[in-house]
Amino acid sequence: MTITPVTPVIKKTDLLGFTLPQLQQWLVERGEAAFRGKQIYNWIYQRLAADFATMTNLPQALRSRLEAEASIGPGIVRSEQHSKDDRTRKILLELSDGKLIESVLMLYPPLGESSARATVCVSSQAGCAFGCTFCATGQMGFDRHLSAGEIVAQVLYFARELRAAPWVAAGLPGSRPIDHITNIVLMGMGEPLHNYDNVLQALRILNSAEGFNLGARHMTVSTVGLVPAILKLSQEPLQVN
Repeated sequence: MTITPVTPVIKKTDLLGFTLPQLQQWLVERGEAAFRGKQIYNWIYQRLAADFATMTNLPQALRSRLEAEASIGPGIVRSEQHSKDDRTRKILLELSDGKLIESVLMLYPPLGESSARATVCVSSQAGCAFGCTFCATGQMGFDRHLSAGEIVAQVLYFARELRAAPWVAAGLPGSRPIDHITNIVLMGMGEPLHNYDNVLQALRILNSAEGFNLGARHMTVSTVGLVPAILKLSQEPLQVN
């Protein structure tokens, strides 16, 4: 009888779930210098790198190690749909365990004195436990909470897309192209405050001055009305909408 050896599957660490101090600690525990954390953070959130090979100011040995042990966001985009006027784009994202979630980019042309906006509608759960009759997700039932990294990954996907191809409002000559995300709303699949800790971690990461640097007042958390969590959120130093 021939026994085929089983190759162990190494679960990679999703770096999108780390704040900068957490990333630095993760590196130090592996014998790497803490300052490499700032370099990696800059690549991920400022330069919007999607893989470690592009991080050319890191030693090759570290890039190879990161490739083997870590990832920059989980999931594969299975489909992307654009509205006819290209002001709305929706992706279907398959997570590492096969769960499917949706995220939407909404593009708004300048209006009066207001600048153009690019808002990502973010999912916080696969499914939802609250069963609101007006919501399709509520009829699916609850699968699981999304990790902080899975929440952040949705924003970065559209940020990379806009960086590569800035959007210009059709029919508005002279309007400036928009090449970055201006707002996020946690209004996709799931109840954000039911996944309080992971949602707050994701918001801290996206707000970080060393990272994505999105202002707290450009983040909105939508809820069905979980009063204890609303009161708790109101006391957080990060004052989101």
